[in-house]
Amino acid sequence: MRRSLAAEIMSKLVKATDLSAFKRCDRLVYLNHNGDPALRVPSSAYQKWVQDQGIAFEQQVVSTFDIFEPEYPIADFEQGFALTLDYMRQGVAYIFQGVLLVDGLIGLPDLMQRVDDPSNFGSYHYRPVDVKSATKARIGHELQVMFYATLLESIQGVRPEGSLFLRTPSSEAESAGLFTEMPVEYDAEIFDEVLAQVRALAAGEEPPPFYSSTCKGCHWHDVCVPELEASEDVSLLSGIRRSVWQQLRAQGIRTYHDMAKLSPGELVVYKGVGKITAEKMINQAQALSTGQPVVFAPVDLPEPTDLEIFFDVESVPSEDCFYLMGLLVRRGDDLTFEYDLAEHPGEQAAMWEQFLQHIDRIGGWVYHYGVYERTAINCLMSRFGEDPRALDLLDRLVDLQKVINESVTLPLKGYSLKDVAPWLGFEWSGVTQHADDSMLEYFHWLETGDRTHIDNILVYNKDDVEATRVVRDWLLTLSGGEK
Repeated sequence: MRRSLAAEIMSKLVKATDLSAFKRCDRLVYLNHNGDPALRVPSSAYQKWVQDQGIAFEQQVVSTFDIFEPEYPIADFEQGFALTLDYMRQGVAYIFQGVLLVDGLIGLPDLMQRVDDPSNFGSYHYRPVDVKSATKARIGHELQVMFYATLLESIQGVRPEGSLFLRTPSSEAESAGLFTEMPVEYDAEIFDEVLAQVRALAAGEEPPPFYSSTCKGCHWHDVCVPELEASEDVSLLSGIRRSVWQQLRAQGIRTYHDMAKLSPGELVVYKGVGKITAEKMINQAQALSTGQPVVFAPVDLPEPTDLEIFFDVESVPSEDCFYLMGLLVRRGDDLTFEYDLAEHPGEQAAMWEQFLQHIDRIGGWVYHYGVYERTAINCLMSRFGEDPRALDLLDRLVDLQKVINESVTLPLKGYSLKDVAPWLGFEWSGVTQHADDSMLEYFHWLETGDRTHIDNILVYNKDDVEATRVVRDWLLTLSGGEK
């Protein structure tokens, strides 16, 4: 009950995380403040794990400082602010998660560090530091630090410089330390514009929903997506940019049926829309309107052979860790799932060598879906050295997503493998259904040594390469090939 009260109070105040949420989606800010909490989709197991890892990293970083933390009853932010001011007046070195309240804004910076430079408090002032488990900063992170700097300026009369403490990538942690400090440059123009929009959204100014890739993992997915689908919104066109969508709405083009009636010449008048983009948008609208794919160019695929390979990589991008190279090998009518696995991150070099021997021995075209497999090969070469077998593999890769983009428009709002294969009737069979789940299984394996987690990863990867095969075989029916 008390935590519910805290959430209710926080929903009435604009906070730093609202600014980072705004950079993902304006409607996210509106719903976080005004939506019915009962309609929120619960966090996935992976999202919860990421949150827990972020908290653990923050505690690890903060433990290296001599901190003072205000202790106050849950939801009593006024008392928390008073205690924080007491610490600031005392001039303590570091304040952990102090409370800053100014004009309907609330800030809870991870650290406030005393700096020997004058302010209303005397010969010193405080600067904000936010701890992030990310290895690279996003604009949303920087806006949060600017938010804290703004509140501190109102309180101490001096706008401080702020920083982010970012997690050092595991490959560099031994030499570089636990975290890396990144100073944040205050951009008043950008900050003031974003804060004004966030205030309006929090106060109840409701924006229309817009479909983007962020919708899949959003807590408000079940509120916005059904509304978009019911209205047949033009934002359901795969890859449409928000700026273009806004221009179309302003001219009364609200549905993909409206779009399907237009000519390319009627679209190129909009900023950001060229001839090729216009043609793709119209094809996409027609596919959604009819529920049928639109083939607009010949499907360019290698001729079928008796030996074919379907390839998928499992990794933890944030850790630069590649842990599984999976293959589905078709020899005539036989399908065999084969793989090379790094059971621990330290085994990546051995896995890479085994994989290169493996793939070189098999030969033949190698089909994959999306750019990531090519990216992974290049990353592994940059880490372990250029290799003629890897260079040969790059020449043998066939990206099926690229083939689709260059030849056929699908009646789908997304073109990931998880969108396309189910449309063709394929279903993932295991408990692990997404790449995030696979990463989580790998972390659990490292923590527990329970082989079940490896088994779940293998089932998931086998399904990925099976799905890739299904997509390739369907494309062959469009190209006139047979399999």
